[in-house]
Amino acid sequence: FKYAYVDLIGAMAFTASSCSDEYEYEGRGAQDDASKSGVYFQGVGASTVALEVEPGNESFQVTLARTNTSGNPTVNLVKDDPAGAFDVPSSVTFDSGATTTTFTVSPTSNAQPGVSYSLAIKIADDSKSNYVDGAQAYVLDYSILKWEDLGTCYWVDGLISTLFGVDETLAYCTHAYKTTTADGDRYRFDLPYSYVAWGDDGIGYWGYVYNDPGDGDEQPHLAVVDIMAQGAYFRPMDLGCAWGDYGMMSVAPRAYGEVTADYLVFPAGSLTFTMANWGSRATGLPCYLFFSADAYLAWLEEYTAE
Repeated sequence: FKYAYVDLIGAMAFTASSCSDEYEYEGRGAQDDASKSGVYFQGVGASTVALEVEPGNESFQVTLARTNTSGNPTVNLVKDDPAGAFDVPSSVTFDSGATTTTFTVSPTSNAQPGVSYSLAIKIADDSKSNYVDGAQAYVLDYSILKWEDLGTCYWVDGLISTLFGVDETLAYCTHAYKTTTADGDRYRFDLPYSYVAWGDDGIGYWGYVYNDPGDGDEQPHLAVVDIMAQGAYFRPMDLGCAWGDYGMMSVAPRAYGEVTADYLVFPAGSLTFTMANWGSRATGLPCYLFFSADAYLAWLEEYTAE
């Protein structure tokens, strides 16, 4: 055994000596040449980007970045667009010394509202770097939201009514819309608080009856409500209204509301009403969006009967 062991050690020494004499380290393999810029898609991870856009605002921008900022190289792009739904430039050029550049992707006439489309944009092989950590492809699920016009709906205020004791049963006319997103239904409608009242439809008022000239900015302020598994989520928003020294009014969610076939309701305590120079308070009265005059009138009859 001991002689075999000595022979083994000798063989190992001989092998190590032979390797050290004959092997030359050649590095990690083929490197990028100086013309490669280490280009990648900025802000893009491994997952697919989900993008839902509004009608009339369908184009979007994509950002390319580079690790080598010398020169002003042109980067070639390749798109995978099964439906022919997108216009994508075939190449993009960096300004000299710039670390990023952007390009615009626009939908073609093939892109229809309410339909989901897939798109992949890749850096072409002749522009691709062998050694860069950033994403080499931008993969997208894209859809143009298709809004259903619900016509004139009626908003019942529980915000200002909570603090100032004004009539909480008045209806305010608004035009409402509904769409379906990947996450569920969504509603949007213009709230009345930024306008001085200018008329009515026999049931509700256009504009807010307790505003004086100058109280509101007379601009649209769209409420957006997402219907989730937990209920109706009222997104935070400014109301476009400021009464004297109280400051700009805004609203934010405290709890989820409810949606029925006839209305959205945000019960007392489910919203926070804020005036910038005064503070915040949970609503003491509910807010409603009634989808029809009949729904509002039925509620009003029951409410006043109580």
